[in-house]
Amino acid sequence: MENSSGVPNPSSESIEDSKAVATVEHGAWQSTIYAPHIGYKFAELYYSVMRVAPRYANEFYNERGHYRTVYADGSASVARTRLHVKGSLTRPMSASELIVKSIISMPCGGTSGGLMVTVIGERFTQVFVVKYRPDRMSGYAIVASLTRYISAGPAADHQTPVVTFAADDCRAITGAARAPALV
Repeated sequence: MENSSGVPNPSSESIEDSKAVATVEHGAWQSTIYAPHIGYKFAELYYSVMRVAPRYANEFYNERGHYRTVYADGSASVARTRLHVKGSLTRPMSASELIVKSIISMPCGGTSGGLMVTVIGERFTQVFVVKYRPDRMSGYAIVASLTRYISAGPAADHQTPVVTFAADDCRAITGAARAPALV
């Protein structure tokens, strides 16, 4: 089944389930109760579209917003419109860049029906804020997001080193490439 944009719909039950919750139960109190379910279904649908038809993933984004992507090499891009987001989303990606390990969702934005969704993947972390949009396929649209991709290198490359100050009684976590030897 496809939606009006021609997006293949790998999980039509998820869309209907998410939209039903979003439209029937919309409101601050209901958003609080259903936030985990709505956020999970939204992220599940988003990542299934990213795997099957990434050229349509920009449809999940609001027309205007703040969308930042930090790539594994340290470069970053900021998009402010759905058209600009499409450029970031259609870059070549490996399957491991889309493996989702955890989805956490909580209400935010007071009575506006917003949700903050954190998706932790095999090689990425994405945090996005979605707002209630009844005209959208899922009932919500991403209004802000931060996505960070992690290199495929060994796990030791991802550890944050610990640095000891001269006073020898206080430690600081830094972004240094290598940890100095601790005495």
